Amino acid sequence: MNGIRKPLLQETLYLCTDQWVYRVIIHYCYKRYKGSDGYVSPEELLEYLQGTEEFENYSLEEVEHDLKALELLGNLVSTNEQHETQESGSKSEVRYKVSEVTVGFQKVIERLESTKLEKHAI
Repeated sequence: MNGIRKPLLQETLYLCTDQWVYRVIIHYCYKRYKGSDGYVSPEELLEYLQGTEEFENYSLEEVEHDLKALELLGNLVSTNEQHETQESGSKSEVRYKVSEVTVGFQKVIERLESTKLEKHAI
């Protein structure tokens, strides 16, 4: 087989990409997964990112691009929800949540981070 071999678990690529915003997005979505229905809208994520110094100038277009990229990698799953509005009748909203594989990775990362903190506390 010639060329570059495709990773068996492409869901791990968010951990080693230059786009470290992917880790921030996944971490936020994972926290939502643990605390509520787990779904995040692009607008909600944008509000969170813009509340940080590193991403205060992030745009909705950038957020939507990153969410779609993470969905293609298998880290996020999207759903389309229909809402009734007074202005235009029916409106479709895309929301995202972490995939089950990514939940597993995040649990391992949490354990590793807590082990590292415990070692430093000794």
